[in-house]
Amino acid sequence: MIVFDKIYKSYLCGPRRISALKDLTMTIETGEFVILRGKSGSGKSTLLNLICGIDSPDSGAIRVDDQVITEMNDDQVTRFRRRHVGFVYQFLNLISTLSVGENVMLPLDIEKHPPRDRRKRATELLQEVGLADRFDDYPDQLSGGEQQRVALARALINNPSVILADEPTGNLDSETGKKVLTLLNRLGRQYKKTVIMVTHNTEDLSLGDRIYNLQDGQLSNGVNGK
Repeated sequence: MIVFDKIYKSYLCGPRRISALKDLTMTIETGEFVILRGKSGSGKSTLLNLICGIDSPDSGAIRVDDQVITEMNDDQVTRFRRRHVGFVYQFLNLISTLSVGENVMLPLDIEKHPPRDRRKRATELLQEVGLADRFDDYPDQLSGGEQQRVALARALINNPSVILADEPTGNLDSETGKKVLTLLNRLGRQYKKTVIMVTHNTEDLSLGDRIYNLQDGQLSNGVNGK
């Protein structure tokens, strides 16, 4: 499903070049729930950005769904990201001037899907996350947990192969966070999505099929999470 082959990635920091990832090789199977752990600056977010093509490596190849994204041009990468990747972040990035339903439909709006199809799909997903009655409300009328459920529905609406979740419960209290992660796990498996989640919370590890630790740009062998 996702293959990293000898990935190196570095950044300029003033006059110095800092290595973010060093000779990273990893394979993630279709439908796996993979958890990435590591201290701040260990390369976790860089790895997510490479999977979706927001960033590109200095060397090495990345294959997602039999597509080599490291060989794509900018337009091809943008189309790939819109059609194959869903995002759930700590900071929800919901648009305050759009209703709940409009936020969920946004990826399909960008891809110019027919309005009737957009609304039908958004309604189905809001039903799945328990917010079918909030279609016309606005984000500031929802709790933090409800907003994260909206973000999850939005991440699924374009039927992506991969869901990337970067500290998705970082701004939620413990109980609400557990509910959101249980929902992410259920929907990911129900729709047969490959989920890659970054977390610092040790309580979240039981969800993972495999757990990787990133340290100084290098990856430990994945251990079974269940």
